[in-house]
Amino acid sequence: MRGERVNLLLGTDARYAPYYGVMLTSLFMNNKESQFDVYMFTDDTLAEKETKKFNRLVDEYNSQLHVIVVDPSEMKSFPKTTRISVPAYYRLRASSLLPKEIHRVLYLDGDIIVNGNIIPLWNTDISNYAFAGVVDTIYYDDEIYYRLGYDKSYRYYNAGMALYNLDYWRKNNVSDNAIQYIEQNRDRIKWMDQDVVNALLFKEIKRLPLRFNFQNKFLLSSEWKHFDSDFCEEVLREMCNPVIIHYCGPDKPWSFRYYHSPYSELYHYYRKKSLWTNAEVRSPLFKYLKFLLKKMIKHRYIDDSLSEKYIQEADGLYKLRN
Repeated sequence: MRGERVNLLLGTDARYAPYYGVMLTSLFMNNKESQFDVYMFTDDTLAEKETKKFNRLVDEYNSQLHVIVVDPSEMKSFPKTTRISVPAYYRLRASSLLPKEIHRVLYLDGDIIVNGNIIPLWNTDISNYAFAGVVDTIYYDDEIYYRLGYDKSYRYYNAGMALYNLDYWRKNNVSDNAIQYIEQNRDRIKWMDQDVVNALLFKEIKRLPLRFNFQNKFLLSSEWKHFDSDFCEEVLREMCNPVIIHYCGPDKPWSFRYYHSPYSELYHYYRKKSLWTNAEVRSPLFKYLKFLLKKMIKHRYIDDSLSEKYIQEADGLYKLRN
């Protein structure tokens, strides 16, 4: 149903807030007929100046911001990676921190651009599931299933976009079970909250089309060679016009002043339209040359002619927004 109000969940700190600002800008620009209740889980590092900018943005699109300050002390000792920080765990408390009258919520990471209408995603029937998501790029890796202890046939899901059934979480006490799992299985956890929800809920996840979390790593040649044929076909079908683009991994479109990869132009288009035009890293040229040399030595993106055509089309989509 178009025009309905969508519950949106974010989890950030001061460092990552500008990228969430760009993401929200892209979401609002492509969903002008919808309204959003934006629930932002954050800590006390988020400056008042940043909060005012978020309020200004949501007001412009007739939506509302709800800032919920989370005490990170419980989670500071949880396993972390060099690229993913404590706020990634905040969403595990969504069912208890969000108002009881909220039955579902759409979670989005900050390294995302929304490239289309998300209402079909929002209206997905998840009444019999814990959440709906998209398979992760590394779903083929046997190590994941051995480490987390479940069968590979259930696949492994990316947590950067997830449509949560909060009624299921509350009924089955998922939040407390997740915290307990972390405390008892620290040596098993590699990808933080993503590992946790997959390990606990692998039987209760609804699989969504790749268009709703199109991870740029789908286009890496190092990953492509591991995909099964059906997955490859879906990548090719969806890569021209994905609804949600997810810049996974260490190479972000804001990582280098000169960085270029599929969909990077889309990020910079929305960055320039946002209140966070400085949401980029202007690294010295020598860092880019080092990055480029590595890229030349090891081809990163699928290079057959058909796929290259699709990549070029996808990378040029931002021009349609002018």
